[in-house]
Amino acid sequence: MWQYLLGSMVLAPLFLALGTATASAAVKTPFAAPLPAAALDHQHMTYMRANPTLSGTASNLRAPLQLLLTDTSGAEVYRSIAATTSGSWHATVFPSLSLGNYAVTLVSGTTTLSQGSIVVGASLPRLALDYSLGAFDVADGQLMRFSVRGGSTGAAIGQLTFALNTNAASVDLVTLYGFTDLLYTQAIATGTDASLGSTSTSTSSPLVVIVPASPIEIPPNTTYYFELTGAVTPSDVSYSITTTLLTDGWQDTGAPFAQVASSSNFVWSPNNFGTSTPQDADWFNGSILGDLFPVGLSMERYSTPVVGCNMSASTSTIGAPTPVTVTWQSSGVQSATWSDGTPAALQGSAVFVASTTKTFLLNFAGASGSIQCFTTVVFAASAQQNPGPGSAPPPSPPLGTLSITPASGVAPLSVTARGTVNNNNSCAASTYTLGYGDLSTTTVAVGKNVCKSQPFVLSHRYGIAGTYTAKLYFGAFGSGTTTPQLLASQQIVVTKAVAVNSSSLLAGAAAAIVGIWSVVVQAFRWLFNLL
Repeated sequence: MWQYLLGSMVLAPLFLALGTATASAAVKTPFAAPLPAAALDHQHMTYMRANPTLSGTASNLRAPLQLLLTDTSGAEVYRSIAATTSGSWHATVFPSLSLGNYAVTLVSGTTTLSQGSIVVGASLPRLALDYSLGAFDVADGQLMRFSVRGGSTGAAIGQLTFALNTNAASVDLVTLYGFTDLLYTQAIATGTDASLGSTSTSTSSPLVVIVPASPIEIPPNTTYYFELTGAVTPSDVSYSITTTLLTDGWQDTGAPFAQVASSSNFVWSPNNFGTSTPQDADWFNGSILGDLFPVGLSMERYSTPVVGCNMSASTSTIGAPTPVTVTWQSSGVQSATWSDGTPAALQGSAVFVASTTKTFLLNFAGASGSIQCFTTVVFAASAQQNPGPGSAPPPSPPLGTLSITPASGVAPLSVTARGTVNNNNSCAASTYTLGYGDLSTTTVAVGKNVCKSQPFVLSHRYGIAGTYTAKLYFGAFGSGTTTPQLLASQQIVVTKAVAVNSSSLLAGAAAAIVGIWSVVVQAFRWLFNLL
């Protein structure tokens, strides 16, 4: 008995432990293996090259991933080498694919994990500058003209970026316009006024990004014409603006618009999926367009050249034969000659030995006109007592002239003052003052870089009789700098009107009548005596 009890005491805990372990194993969750998965980065893609690179991810594969391409007939045209069983993957297709559509399948062993499609296209747009604007007169605000021709499937344009390099000018309100004709008169369908997009951002930031409200759709084998304009504000007489339609660095594949536009300047689509929408994965940047590569399209335009010049000598008066250095500058000119026809540089200096009064004169010619510049060196009077025949120098023109008509009349007298100022062709800004002699004055202003004589016509009215002297001065009174220089003057005589006495007129008339009657009576008497 005692052996039984002892055995029960030893075996009972063992049976209890075994029973507990069996019950716990029965409720444990069975192990589940992770499912294999693989994906393309983009399910539908367009490529503009025959050896596209596809990429994606893979995880938990029991057999290596393979990439399979089939054509529209279902025939296999490419199968990648075993790529990976987990992680990112990419594969570049070789040999080259023909143009067309292909189905893409990701396979692990015999299991199909993902499917998609690609398009290999070759419809590239062609871009070209239009030089019909000409190089000058950028003040009209026309910054650039260019054309885009759609390929065999047409083209869509979703974003354009321009760089504006300005010299002595700024540009605001930049706007892009699109037209269907070479004369730039017929707006494309996306805008009633031809406007495709604009920015009011000042070109203190030189990049201007134009994003049309919807893609600009260019039909197959059709050319559209584009013009970029802006409000030009110059800071000097001479200025220029260089406009560049920017290209991009290399981008291997197409993608949805937002993805391409985030890091690109020129965004376009070959329309391989039909008319493009931003969601289509066939948008590209400008890197694969040979017409834009490698620096984009640039057009430089200038202000209308202003013909101007300035000339000076190292001394204005000499008393003996002396070397004199003559210096000159010019603007807006294309040629320069001395007064004897000898060619000269457009700007520079030269040394001459002057032995008598001499005027140095240069003739400048440019696209918008011609002008003369001169400077005179005066020899001392004692050295000019017996000048040789024909040696007298040409007289220098006065700095200003004045003529007032009529020079006399009865008060109130209205006169017209005519004349010229800046006769030395100075390129500096200056002011002239005309005083009429009755405490009235008028100023005549000459702008910077005028560089030629400037005529004026002014009106004035003298209300009181008197003798007045009108004077033309170089300078302005009260400026606090220098005393104005008298250039020309003229005297005007204004007389009183003669008063007429009505009683004297009547007496005179009566006397005249009596005289006439006396003559008539004497004539009758003479006739009577004859009879």
